Amino acid sequence: MEYLNPSGSIKDRPALFILQKALLEGADEVVEVTSGNTGIGLAYWGRKMGVKVTIFMPKSYSVERQKLLKSLGAQLILVDGNISDALRQGEEYAHKSGAYLGKQFENRANWEAHYFTTAPEILEQFPQVERVVVAVGTGGTLVGIASALKRRGVEIVAVEPEESPALWNRIEGEKLGQIKPITTHLVEGVGAGFVPPLVEKNLHLIDKVLLESSEEVIKFWRKIVKEGIFGGPSTALNLLTALKLMEKEPKPTLTLAPDSYSRYLSRL
Repeated sequence: MEYLNPSGSIKDRPALFILQKALLEGADEVVEVTSGNTGIGLAYWGRKMGVKVTIFMPKSYSVERQKLLKSLGAQLILVDGNISDALRQGEEYAHKSGAYLGKQFENRANWEAHYFTTAPEILEQFPQVERVVVAVGTGGTLVGIASALKRRGVEIVAVEPEESPALWNRIEGEKLGQIKPITTHLVEGVGAGFVPPLVEKNLHLIDKVLLESSEEVIKFWRKIVKEGIFGGPSTALNLLTALKLMEKEPKPTLTLAPDSYSRYLSRL
């Protein structure tokens, strides 16, 4: 239940690690391109640590996230287009201003946060784990957990929205000689439409990639919220995939609730 972290998501972990790295390099401003949660984590910790945080985010992302970023004191710059457009503009801004560019899709601090914190917690709390199901956003959670658990024989399953099968194309599609088109989808925070550099360097850690229809995920999400599982759409993607796997092959399986449904109230 990662939405119980201080700023409300799993991104508290890499946000803190990225800020510590930036401070070690003498930065007084951190720029990040984000779908929301990393930005919120950076804004939360940056405010406590006295670091200015500037966030670039597509306009299409939830109003709740935008309001929360502003309330935490971040400078929020909304971008027309998708995450790739935001990445380009964020890089241009950091180059001109001299700010530290977080580059969560590439920064080792992203996955190291999960290697040094999330993975040990999993082993302490659920030592019998045999399979981990993780939706892919930046890839930090996947790579960090897999780097620690793969060597223990834990199966690593990556998940993407069916409409954005970038990693599936790279791994499963190449095996099958089949490439699926990449389009828009409904699951915020995952499925960026490309294979994150963190993941590209660590494909050997992934046992399989699965896809779920984002329409089915959103329908399932609305159901689990009513049942008291207060995660967001990416929680539904993780849980739906894990439940389907358990039906086919029951074994001790762990998945994550990356953030809270409260960040998507307008979509419920």
